[in-house]
Amino acid sequence: MGPVKAFVTCLLKYFDFNGRASRAEYWWFMLILMLIHIVLLGINLGPFLIEDGTVEEASDAVYPTQILYLLTFLPILSVTVRRLHDIDKSGWWWFVGLVPFIGFIILLIFSLIPGDSGRNRYGPSPYGGDRKPYGEQILVTDPEQVKAHKEQVGSYYKNVVLKSQKEIDEEP
Repeated sequence: MGPVKAFVTCLLKYFDFNGRASRAEYWWFMLILMLIHIVLLGINLGPFLIEDGTVEEASDAVYPTQILYLLTFLPILSVTVRRLHDIDKSGWWWFVGLVPFIGFIILLIFSLIPGDSGRNRYGPSPYGGDRKPYGEQILVTDPEQVKAHKEQVGSYYKNVVLKSQKEIDEEP
């Protein structure tokens, strides 16, 4: 999922705490919000840096970052809950983030863990289809399928592997 699609998806799912969010959706959304925050912070600090404003003058203004916090609190909460659902954790784990220091680290680790492959109790995989974990082998028990697979592998070996090996051996 690209950055724009992830950002728009998270904003459209403002009140949607059901389902799952992929790592890409979560991290693109958070990255774009962080960049917007940095820009707005520059706007906040602009009068102090450019016009040498005082704290009393700026304290009466409504800061753009405060508006950003208010507008994005629910989307951040909902995408975090859906991200927790992707690793088969309850959305209530979000409250662990309120524990000073350690809570943030736990949520950070949870957000970095790959999501469950296939369907879990919170819905289908956000990656589409039922993807298999790396290294998982498909067990085939039907003798006809086993025979067909062996023939397919043998044909590939003869036509691709041995042919390329023969071409390598013939080079001067």
